[in-house]
Amino acid sequence: MFITEMKSNVALRNEAPTFLINGTENAADLGLSPADIELLSDNISAFDASMDAVAAAKLALKSAVETNNANASTLRKQIAQYAKTWRADLSIPDSLLGKMNVPPHETGGTTTPATTPTEVAYTLLSDDTISVRWNRHGNKSGTVYKIQTSATGTSGWTIVAATTKSRTTLTSTPGVPLYIRVVAVRGNSTSVPSNPVVVWLSSGEGAVLRVA
Repeated sequence: MFITEMKSNVALRNEAPTFLINGTENAADLGLSPADIELLSDNISAFDASMDAVAAAKLALKSAVETNNANASTLRKQIAQYAKTWRADLSIPDSLLGKMNVPPHETGGTTTPATTPTEVAYTLLSDDTISVRWNRHGNKSGTVYKIQTSATGTSGWTIVAATTKSRTTLTSTPGVPLYIRVVAVRGNSTSVPSNPVVVWLSSGEGAVLRVA
């Protein structure tokens, strides 16, 4: 293919240096002046630079698209988990789900009563971060687990998290006792709270776990 017929920029880039070399060596016969050769060389250099810029832009775009897709996937998973938890909790009205652009609660069918979660335990991830886990104890998929905490273990229970999974992460003040229990909710059925566990977080001494 003649250079005048080349449609591909890559092909043109490959052939342009040879065109310049031969043109320079035969400038007199071709009627090319030094200014012509210089302009040709400048245009080839500018073309090379723009080709490099395009290649870099394509790589940057590919990276940006991959990052964007990964971020979108993470966001979708988080929203889906929230929606699953909220739809399984009938105490949240459909009107509020609608405001969140989440489908309403599923209707129909028989709701299996929620059972009390068991084997509540924890692991310290850091001085003030606690990973709490429990046994579903036969509760079906979609059951909402509400994690409650108290400073005394006898009153003042506060819901600090809700999830359809069998674990969650909490934060607390090191050295301050924290009682934790889990309640299962399925439809209109709410289980008896689990036996609470109490956590003492103290710097250098680790934590002590006991069933209250």
